[in-house]
Amino acid sequence: MKKLIVLSPYFPYPLDEGGHIRTFNIIQALSKEFEIHLFSFLVEQRAIETSELMNYCKDYSTINVPTHKKDILHRLMRNGRRILLLKNPSADTFFFKEAKRGLSDYINTIKPDIAIIEHSWLAGYAAMLKAAGIKIILDAHNVESDLWKQFYQNSAMKEKIPYYFFWKSMVLNEKRFMKRFDLIVSTSKKEDEKIKKIAPQVPREVVPNGIDLDRSVVDVPEEQNSIGFIGLMRYPPNVQAVLYFLKTIFPLVKQAIPDVKFFIAGKDPSGEILKLSDNKNVFVKGYVPDATTFMSKCAIMITPLLQGSGTRTKILEAMSLKKPVVSTSQGAEGLMVENGKDIRIEDNPEVFAKAVISLLKNKELRKSIGGEAYKTVVSHYSWASIGNKLISVIKDVV
Repeated sequence: MKKLIVLSPYFPYPLDEGGHIRTFNIIQALSKEFEIHLFSFLVEQRAIETSELMNYCKDYSTINVPTHKKDILHRLMRNGRRILLLKNPSADTFFFKEAKRGLSDYINTIKPDIAIIEHSWLAGYAAMLKAAGIKIILDAHNVESDLWKQFYQNSAMKEKIPYYFFWKSMVLNEKRFMKRFDLIVSTSKKEDEKIKKIAPQVPREVVPNGIDLDRSVVDVPEEQNSIGFIGLMRYPPNVQAVLYFLKTIFPLVKQAIPDVKFFIAGKDPSGEILKLSDNKNVFVKGYVPDATTFMSKCAIMITPLLQGSGTRTKILEAMSLKKPVVSTSQGAEGLMVENGKDIRIEDNPEVFAKAVISLLKNKELRKSIGGEAYKTVVSHYSWASIGNKLISVIKDVV
């Protein structure tokens, strides 16, 4: 059995973020054919939950990301240095000498045949792995340069300059490192086309985000006239989406359904988000340990994203629970869905509101769209089939 090392910028458990879910499911699927070793960074200094992951990993090694002072002066100094050196914050955070030494020692001990690098943030380690004779695969959760470009385009004037340099630094980062990989995996055909322009000489495959359907079984009562949103609440596109919905769409929904309730879940909500809660129509739940239970309690889920990259696992999770989803085009980008059949996709705020209202008022419509959504997940997004494809793809590389 060949040895495979997974490099991850986070410990992929618990399954409380989209990235965690994808990385965990990749490890679970590949453990059927490969001996899995995990090298993981720890951004948050907390105890890690290893028992579930060790069902699929031979072993693991972790390294703490250095902590920095978070006051304004030190942040300005840190980001000023990054701008001068044209270093992107995402990549810079995870590339330091202790990590290089730790990874070198780990690969010398386990001697892997293949490495999967989760996120292009870690692409700087490609050269080290390549020099050790290891086949390297990039799992591109997002096209990061495209995401930073959107941050720049949608940022306030005072943030334009740093976002511009961070966007351009990621463009250089991807052009420099992506060409070194033996294979690049993306989450959708649209993402694959973006990567083709960056590294046309590198073989590519689309391996979509998926759902472990065995985990998507929850039986809890649904709360009437309830709308749910879930996502990491320190992630700017999620914050923007919630604020956009509450400002432009939710007032129209509340006018038609006065007792409507909007539940916002997700780790690390800012003070700006916490202040939105009125405990009457808007409820900020913060971190929820079980996303499936949270979504099951909501009549519908929404994804009103205005920017982002990759594909949204949160939509697939809701669909696997037979929950109707109302999304913007950006939110549903890259997913094999059909508007009006297994999802509602609306970019106009008034039409988005009408879609939410019609679903809340019509149980049979919710049941119909939710049922079709589940069929879509079973057909295209089950990790049982996605995992088999990934195994086949990797065997072709080695």
